Amino acid sequence: MPDQYSVISNQNLRGALRASTPARGVEVGDARSLLRGRQLFVLGEEVIDAAPWVSASASGIVTTGAYGVRQARQLKDAHPSHALIIEPTRIEGESGYWANPEQPFYLGDPNMMIRPTLDEALTEMRAAHSAIAITPTGQFKVGDSDSLKTALSMVNDVDRTDTAFLIPISGAVLDREDTVRQLIAVINRSTHPVLLALTSDKNPVHNERRRRAYRRIFEEATNMVIPWRVDLSGFDALAHGAVGMAVGVIPSKRRLTPVGRKGGSAADPSDMAPHMFIGDLLRFVRSTELRRHWFVDVESIACLCAICENQPIDRLFHSDEDRLTGHLHNALDLQRLHDQTFGLSPTDIGAWWADQAAAALDAYAQLESYLGRAVSIPDEVMFWSER
Repeated sequence: MPDQYSVISNQNLRGALRASTPARGVEVGDARSLLRGRQLFVLGEEVIDAAPWVSASASGIVTTGAYGVRQARQLKDAHPSHALIIEPTRIEGESGYWANPEQPFYLGDPNMMIRPTLDEALTEMRAAHSAIAITPTGQFKVGDSDSLKTALSMVNDVDRTDTAFLIPISGAVLDREDTVRQLIAVINRSTHPVLLALTSDKNPVHNERRRRAYRRIFEEATNMVIPWRVDLSGFDALAHGAVGMAVGVIPSKRRLTPVGRKGGSAADPSDMAPHMFIGDLLRFVRSTELRRHWFVDVESIACLCAICENQPIDRLFHSDEDRLTGHLHNALDLQRLHDQTFGLSPTDIGAWWADQAAAALDAYAQLESYLGRAVSIPDEVMFWSER
């Protein structure tokens, strides 16, 4: 198979052509079966354009935000073979909801005379064409054990197979032994699969302490727990016990924004060029950064994916068309990485991931040789390469 990129070659991740994926239908109404083995894509406005590029057999689509239900309706008709999931609204940002011991789930305005029950809210989600129902959980504050316990009790009272228990909680939960231990206990006591979504203004797994604690959750979980709204940390989770993931194609979908916040601030808010995923390096890099700091004196590396078609990886600017192009490239390259896990046992995936990161380090050396100068290597790539 040909390399995906010119100049650099990750020997553990070869080929621009997608590997054959096992034929698979959509396990509608069976949350555990549907989530197992899939790489779900959490998408925003680009969801309609991205759908044709998402594998129906190995992946799936998560619609988000205020227009998620309307988008799901369009996708259901146009792509009936896709696994389609609607994420609840009011789970993040300025319109987000804090879980509390009296009502950990957002079930409508508290001033309403009659509000739906949790079971009714889940049924409503399924009626909107979501293949499974995700609990409309409010964000948990670190140490708020009462709200966690109430949520666990309420969701365990729901007797249905189509339900996944969303746990949105601050990335700071990973900083303390007691909160990590409590989170694992809640996950293991749930009768439903758990979707673990960390909230933060930036990468919630940004240091080694948090990376090790995050791994521990998946290593010690006896119940199905899916890393939700993640970046490449989802692959590390997969290597340590997770059986699926929901990855964000753009930065805002790779974490949850804390309640009341507008979202993370970029170093240059005016720079709207897309972040490009370079699979051989296990890294997202903004196109602007590639032009200004990587390929200043030499030609850019080219990408052979079906979106880029041998064009320079740094060619995209801030137009809506360019941003969409970058997002579609990311979806394809993330699927290329995930394809490598098919047929591997849990133990094999762990070894594969370490090898993948080690091969990425070799690709960085190739890039540095081409550029004639050093390139910073993300700490997490070094961490992932350790056995």
